[in-house]
Amino acid sequence: MKIGIIGGSFDPIHLGHLAMAEYLRELKNLDKIIFIPTGNAPHKTYESLADQRLEMVKLAIEDNKYFSFCEIEVLKETTSYTAETLKTLKEKCPEAELNFIIGMDNLFSIEKWYKIEELGKLTNILVSNRIYKEGISLGETMKKCRYLQDEFSLKIDIVDSPIFEISSSDIRQRIKNNKSIKYLLPKKVEDFIKDNGLYK
Repeated sequence: MKIGIIGGSFDPIHLGHLAMAEYLRELKNLDKIIFIPTGNAPHKTYESLADQRLEMVKLAIEDNKYFSFCEIEVLKETTSYTAETLKTLKEKCPEAELNFIIGMDNLFSIEKWYKIEELGKLTNILVSNRIYKEGISLGETMKKCRYLQDEFSLKIDIVDSPIFEISSSDIRQRIKNNKSIKYLLPKKVEDFIKDNGLYK
């Protein structure tokens, strides 16, 4: 089984996340995509509670039979690290091929991640250009990939996926400014945000 894994704050999850996940699922023939909302991530704070972000993910993916969620990081009381999460998933599904999906921005910070050397043993890394790191050329990107492969034995695949101009931070700001968020995220997620007074 080939499993795609997308971690993130999902504060909130939006149609860009979902469209990118579906695109990569088909392109890489993944059997399923697991969304993992972050819990206590290092050096990051959120504008909604972890269980609220998890609930928004559940609502967003419930009509796609290929999408599922994992609450491993939300339930964890200590700091969550990608290497530890992937290790737990690998132990639960030892025969599965894990494919961890990140944005182009994370490619240039991944070497600072906790136990980065473990990632190459646990997963392939699919780098989606949905989130493009401005000012970085293709040559610099490939140079970075070779460095990460040589230094940390990471298995990296750059995927030329469509760019969806939607961001969680923009959605939060639009809510603060009393602007419409229609067509930026699933209707059920929009309703959940309104019902719970999030991001005001």
